[in-house]
Amino acid sequence: MKFPEWIMLVALIAATGDCLAREAEHAHPTPPPSQSADAFTRYDVDRNGTLSMAELRAHPMAAHAPMVDADRNGVLDKLEFAELERM
Repeated sequence: MKFPEWIMLVALIAATGDCLAREAEHAHPTPPPSQSADAFTRYDVDRNGTLSMAELRAHPMAAHAPMVDADRNGVLDKLEFAELERM
């Protein structure tokens, strides 16, 4: 491999790595805590710190709630709800 080709290869690898790193940083932007917390509080009618499927009925993404129920307990905690909000 000639020297200019080697330089191009190294530059391409470096640029690709940088792009992938930046993509990973922005893959799942976290909603601002105040918005997510306010929404969680609004849906948590019984104030028990979790959202049942009945409480989520009015949420636009309610049909997708089981997809983010990581522990499969039938309710969403704040972290799971934040994931639903990111969808």
